[in-house]
Amino acid sequence: NKMLEDLKKKNEENEDNLKQNEELYKVMEFEKKFQELMSKMDSVSKKMMSESEKNRQKIQKKDTAKKNQEELKNEFEDIKKKLEKIKELNKKLEEPFGLTHDKNLEKEIEEEMNKASEKLEKRQQKKAADNQKNASEKMKKMKDQLEMSFNNEMSARMGEDAENMKRLLDNLVQLSFDQEKNIELVKTTSKNDPKFVKNIDNLQQIRENFKVINDSLKALSRRNIFIKPFILKESNNIIHSLDRTASALHDRNTGKANTQQQYAMTSMNNLALLLEESLEKMQQSMMNMKSSGKGSQSCPNPGNGNGNSLKDIIGKQKSLSNGMKKMKGKQKGKGSKGSSGENDDSEQLAKMAALQQQIREMLQEYMEQLKAQGGNGNAMNEILKEMLENEKDLVNKNISEESLRRQHDIEVRLLKAEKAELEREKRKERESKEGKNIKRSNQIEKIKYKESKKGKKDVIISKPLRLNPYYKSLHNKYINNLENKKW
Repeated sequence: NKMLEDLKKKNEENEDNLKQNEELYKVMEFEKKFQELMSKMDSVSKKMMSESEKNRQKIQKKDTAKKNQEELKNEFEDIKKKLEKIKELNKKLEEPFGLTHDKNLEKEIEEEMNKASEKLEKRQQKKAADNQKNASEKMKKMKDQLEMSFNNEMSARMGEDAENMKRLLDNLVQLSFDQEKNIELVKTTSKNDPKFVKNIDNLQQIRENFKVINDSLKALSRRNIFIKPFILKESNNIIHSLDRTASALHDRNTGKANTQQQYAMTSMNNLALLLEESLEKMQQSMMNMKSSGKGSQSCPNPGNGNGNSLKDIIGKQKSLSNGMKKMKGKQKGKGSKGSSGENDDSEQLAKMAALQQQIREMLQEYMEQLKAQGGNGNAMNEILKEMLENEKDLVNKNISEESLRRQHDIEVRLLKAEKAELEREKRKERESKEGKNIKRSNQIEKIKYKESKKGKKDVIISKPLRLNPYYKSLHNKYINNLENKKW
């Protein structure tokens, strides 16, 4: 019977983890595609503006201008297709994002681009430049609208999740007190006492209230990465302890009932601590989101200040790589059964997947900082792709030799990027130490000035002294005597 219960418990935990990972992966895929679209729209908008300036100044051939305009039109068609795919991905989410933008902008951009093509056909480059500029500005406006609606939705969700987490935490703490009170009542009430039934009713109420908390936690976990699998595991432990308590109370087995109630209360306290920690991380993440705009602008170098450094990224990636190697070794040791059925391994794999996602996001931020400073932010796109592939492997609980090879490749590429960053910093330092022209005065003139100043120190000030009449008469006699002697 106990073996069946344990098996049922593990199956429930694995099912919860699978549902959470599946939904989080869908959200992650949606966010990735959305960010790629935003970058694409930004790039095409800048290209349009660049083409507009070239045509306005007539610094490129007309045939080249026509060819470039056709390429831009194709890129815009690609943007429209990607936007439709993103909308489809969004619909598949349990809770879709409310992406909004002025739909007329798409038609207006298309019209401006068609007009630009027609004018280029007629060799009217300057007039085409106006249409290209209008298309560029409208593209940027459309991109800003989509991005703002997405960011607002994300902030609202984080705030809503934090509020829900607070309520769950308050309810859980209250439930823990109710559980403690019921333990005392079971201890002090005789099993033959008619009041003993009241204890069973109390427990039933605690069970019902906790199931509401458990269901809310599961729903939160499918849209918030801060609800880790081990939190759901602790929650399921409480459910099973309460079920066993109910069974023991019905059998009037007070000793077993109190033991199970004690387990339930301990798990509630543990869960409260885990939720409090998750809430703190969530609030910290919200603060980072609010300050990220200012932070990225004020940071002069990628990796310095509040930004993500390659050193941190490399350190985390090495730690993940070591964990994956150990897990692969465990899987080999367990033979053909693998580790997918083992709950502990499932937790470890889920943590690794979350860590790989965190590292990938850190690298994306670093690349954005690099782009903002005029660097080649796209140079590490291959690393991002390989990280994403490893995320998929970890989510699917499949660490293969190919996964480990990718990990090694990621580390090598990151080390090369770090070396390039150090060389870039050294180059900047050398440039900042360039010789400066120093205005040097005539040293001979300085020497002459010092000599003349030195001579003046010996000059006696011949200003007449102010004396009273008595000393003045003595002074006059002394001068007269000197004069007489002289003659």
